[in-house]
Amino acid sequence: MRSCATARYWIACTSATKGFFYRELCSLIVVGDEAVAQARARGENPQNVARMERRVQDLRVTQVASTQLAAQIRAVQANDETTCSRLQAALEVTIPL
Repeated sequence: MRSCATARYWIACTSATKGFFYRELCSLIVVGDEAVAQARARGENPQNVARMERRVQDLRVTQVASTQLAAQIRAVQANDETTCSRLQAALEVTIPL
């Protein structure tokens, strides 16, 4: 069963403005948190639990990095589209068909 904090986190991550890969990353983080909690409850080897926690933390770092870089990626994509349209217009003017 998901805790309230996990449920709130899940709702925040699944808003319509987020992309598919971001939502997938959020779901992996939620599942990882639940797996760590279950491993602790079962009393598994502390090294294995620590390894799982590091992996979940790496996913969180990836999530933050993707959030911060999203605007820059969109700007580069928009510039690429503008450049392509300008080149296409120049080709159409230079080489009429």
